Amino acid sequence: MPNSASIAQALLKGRHANPHGFWGMHPFWHPETGAQGVIVRAFRPGQKGCWVWEAHVPPEQAFPLSAIPDAPEGCFEGFLPGRRQVGPYRLIWEESAGGCQ
Repeated sequence: MPNSASIAQALLKGRHANPHGFWGMHPFWHPETGAQGVIVRAFRPGQKGCWVWEAHVPPEQAFPLSAIPDAPEGCFEGFLPGRRQVGPYRLIWEESAGGCQ
């Protein structure tokens, strides 16, 4: 997604004033496809994978997030098309040493 790496780096260095406007789930219009949905961004050091598990779906349908290119390790994001609004969710993490939380 555009500028995600630079915003993530600024946040992690304390040079951005709005972490809640970036991390988490937010309504989003995808500039490349024109699709509407939500974007989810998450950060947790030492993780090699992350999935967003929306409350209305079973856990096996958790949506994988991608590592943000050129961002610090542990920064992930994903676009969920077709969602009209944000909703309750949980994050599932895959640790670099193995195992999930």
